[in-house]
Amino acid sequence: MATEPAPAEINLREPRKRGRHFSALLWLGGWGVATAVALSALAITSQTQTATDRLRSIFAVSEPSAVAQMPPRVAQLELETQMLTEQVRAKANFGPLLSNLHPLAAPERRQGKTGYRLVVGPLPNSPAATGLCAHFNAAHTPCRAVKFEGEQIAQR
Repeated sequence: MATEPAPAEINLREPRKRGRHFSALLWLGGWGVATAVALSALAITSQTQTATDRLRSIFAVSEPSAVAQMPPRVAQLELETQMLTEQVRAKANFGPLLSNLHPLAAPERRQGKTGYRLVVGPLPNSPAATGLCAHFNAAHTPCRAVKFEGEQIAQR
């Protein structure tokens, strides 16, 4: 009994796997080149003013952002804190000039904003107030002589 040698099995899928890996590599390279070209074009076109304006308009948020309104009491506390901070700063810098003077908070309205300014006094006359302001102005702190009116500042 003679045995015939079995024919060698040829794996036809093996060559296709290599081709598949190569085509995936080509796709990846193609996407990489396309991305590089797009980024280069963006970088070059953003160098001109017109293109910069266009890019800003494209990427700008057109919807208004929501801003929570602070309750009135919180805003008032914030203003009081700001006034006390200013008073402490002024007292630290100009302590001897402010001895025997009392602080008041005078409301100040400018272009839709409400704020307060620190008023100290009372002083005997207008030249004394002007002289005191001269010391503040020499130290680059804005000062002007006004009537001694305002609200009591809560001392804590």
